[in-house]
Amino acid sequence: MKVGDLIREPVYPEDIGLIIDIRESTRGFSLLTATYVVLNQRGEVHWFDAEYIENDCEVINESR
Repeated sequence: MKVGDLIREPVYPEDIGLIIDIRESTRGFSLLTATYVVLNQRGEVHWFDAEYIENDCEVINESR
């Protein structure tokens, strides 16, 4: 998934989000975590762990 993708969780298909940023936190040479910043339909911005976005959500419209 990448910035600009529209995503949703199949369990809640009416809730659509736009990935607006992907932040990676590192310490030394090992990657600790990636966080996706998502804008929802109500104009709210939320932060989600990469594991949730990459495993539980699906892309419904891919950014070019």
